[in-house]
Amino acid sequence: MHQQRAFEYDWRGTSHYLAIHDIDLLDGETLVDGARNSQGDTLRDRMTFAPSGCRVRGWSALAPGEHGYLALFFPPDIAEAERERPLLGLEPAPLIYFEDPSINWTLRRLQQFADCNDGYDVLAAETLCLAAALQLYPIMQFAVTAPTGRLTLNQQRRIDDYVAASLKQPISLTDLAMISGMSRFHFARSFRRTYGQPPHQYVLRRRIALAVTMLTRSNTPIAEIAQNVGFSAPARFSTAFRRTIGCSPRVFRERAGWRAIEAA
Repeated sequence: MHQQRAFEYDWRGTSHYLAIHDIDLLDGETLVDGARNSQGDTLRDRMTFAPSGCRVRGWSALAPGEHGYLALFFPPDIAEAERERPLLGLEPAPLIYFEDPSINWTLRRLQQFADCNDGYDVLAAETLCLAAALQLYPIMQFAVTAPTGRLTLNQQRRIDDYVAASLKQPISLTDLAMISGMSRFHFARSFRRTYGQPPHQYVLRRRIALAVTMLTRSNTPIAEIAQNVGFSAPARFSTAFRRTIGCSPRVFRERAGWRAIEAA
């Protein structure tokens, strides 16, 4: 619970988001991927679902009193994994301030566990979390992927944003498929059709592109650059850089520095 009177928000996650609200509003506005939803009423017992990659932003002015919410975050592929019913090529649309008795009951029961000061049954709470996620799917509206088998613009945006934020870390096919809401097999085929290259080449080129920027715009040691773009060993970085650019990182930096001095 909180007493803040007015606030703004702007976020986009790599997980699906489901929340139940205990909020009374005086005014406000929510934009979900550009679609507007004006506010100014009670949101108690209403729920919001924002799929992975969906941008949610806006502002709210709270009425007097206490307010709060309970939120779940769960992976996009949970329906496929748990129900064993593939949703390949389908993307869920957001649901803003909707009502559903079954999901409401599950989330309120889960909230009782969360509010318990004496601890709670982890297995029971996990079961309720899973139930809420799966109860959501029958009421979802889905958008079908283009018949060309390519990734949608929304999926491409999620991938680009995720890769840009994760270049320092290992990136797996499972990671990319999960944020796209697809199986690994279907994702890999759709990715190649969309980007004209397999996922590992795309990620490698993004790593090398970042390395090029760091080599030409900073004095960061090459070994540190290698770590910053996701290579565990400088030798592996040098090999990948040479194969992509045609020379070693050290030679590239020397050439870039010579051209900068000459231009000056």
